[in-house]
Amino acid sequence: MFHVIEESEKRFEIIIRRCLIYEAFNELGLGDLTRWMCDIAAVYFNGYHPKIEYMKDRMIARGDDSCHEVFVWRV
Repeated sequence: MFHVIEESEKRFEIIIRRCLIYEAFNELGLGDLTRWMCDIAAVYFNGYHPKIEYMKDRMIARGDDSCHEVFVWRV
């Protein structure tokens, strides 16, 4: 479902090719709700710890063919 691009002490980067949450919600007619959920996740991850930076520049729920997520541990 996902491919790890980089996994180190300071960076974790993944590409998600298939989102089961989006697929399930879409089947129920709630696909648009997953956009909101992903936006909330971005706020959550960025506020989780002061040294964590979370970035997401592609999202399946927005029509992209994959999600691209990066977690960076700031020094």
